[in-house]
Amino acid sequence: MINLYERVDQRTLKLHQSYLNANFNPMTVVIEDNGFLPNDILSPYKFFSQNTVTEEDPCFFNEVAVPEFWEIEGSNQSAVIKDKGKIRGKIFYKKGYLNRVVASVEWLNDSGNTQLIDYYNQHGFRYAQLLMDDHQSRILKRYFDQNNQEFLVENYVTKDLILKWNNKDLFFDNRKEFLAFYFEQANLSIEEMTLNSFATSFLFIYQQRHLISKCRIFWQEKIKDDLPENMKIALKNIENLKILIPDKEEYYRVNRLVEKSNQHKIEHIGYVYDFVKSNHCKNEVLILTNSDDIPHIDEIAIDNQKMSFHIASKTEMSTKLMQLGKVQNINLYPKMSEKNVLDLCQKCDIYLDINKGKEIFEGVQLAFMHQLILFAYEETIHNKQLNNRENTFKIEQYKELSRVLEEMSENQTLFSNQLNVQLQHANSISKFKFQNRIE
Repeated sequence: MINLYERVDQRTLKLHQSYLNANFNPMTVVIEDNGFLPNDILSPYKFFSQNTVTEEDPCFFNEVAVPEFWEIEGSNQSAVIKDKGKIRGKIFYKKGYLNRVVASVEWLNDSGNTQLIDYYNQHGFRYAQLLMDDHQSRILKRYFDQNNQEFLVENYVTKDLILKWNNKDLFFDNRKEFLAFYFEQANLSIEEMTLNSFATSFLFIYQQRHLISKCRIFWQEKIKDDLPENMKIALKNIENLKILIPDKEEYYRVNRLVEKSNQHKIEHIGYVYDFVKSNHCKNEVLILTNSDDIPHIDEIAIDNQKMSFHIASKTEMSTKLMQLGKVQNINLYPKMSEKNVLDLCQKCDIYLDINKGKEIFEGVQLAFMHQLILFAYEETIHNKQLNNRENTFKIEQYKELSRVLEEMSENQTLFSNQLNVQLQHANSISKFKFQNRIE
């Protein structure tokens, strides 16, 4: 069995983790390597680069090479490269990784537009470079090995690729041809395949569908008015096909549009989560924020004296935020480490995603995995996939949020009800149900 994914995003990671949590260990291939793939995930980049480096030694923001006399100014969120006060580059960090580790550097031209993007990996070197035109469209992407030698070029205008392999320059008309060559050279079988896209990965397996004995395609997106054309083609022409849809509402939408003769190929599935702890129905509330703009938190806390509110940040807290410490049931935690945040997740059973500004510590995901009940403002929500719509309020409805918290503080059975709805919204299923759907 091979799981073939286009790229690593939140949906792919959730699916990959579900396989592992359900005691599957498929060979996994990602077409677009992001430089931070786990060791057990394969990619064409890993194979053709022939890199031998294995230890993680990422590039930190102050280690980016810049011309003499240029300066790097960094914060916990990002960094910039300046030449005599003018911004020449922007440094972006890898999310969910160590602090201030470089994922990419955007180099600006004299007009202030991005001209080049350098991509860095977990080993600390630039593994790819993207060239942009004046309209911010992608032109071509070059890939480098650990010795900074270019070995692969993808042209986004002509769609072709050039690979240096075994002392030859090999030309491919498109990604589909390139992927077929990779599978051949890496000696990978396509007999049993799992995908989560109808793009390159699907086009690749479709041209060799006569070799496939089992095909599973996860649909993690949203249809519009009709089924995607490639989904129709798959339903009509691929034997032993299952299209697995984690979102129940989306499953019903798709099923209504599928011909009755093919409806048996459409199944609802879900995700398998490995939760860190259970919810213990404690009146302990967590907020993770670097922003001091947390609308109405003081009023909510004052109205809910049975609850303790724990506000933690990565950085020093502003005077405005420190003033909240005067409220009896608000506790402040400036300059928190990840370990201390995990301790707070163990302590708390409710999470308020009501702070403006960027999310820190991937707070909503972290809270969800610790089975905290999630609440949010519509205007500040950081993760709609996990936040139950019924627990999302407009800022002007803060009194309603406060009322729900008060009811929970007085009735512990509401915690269980809230958690069940939250798990349903996140499409949580047992590993046994997941296993049965996959087979």
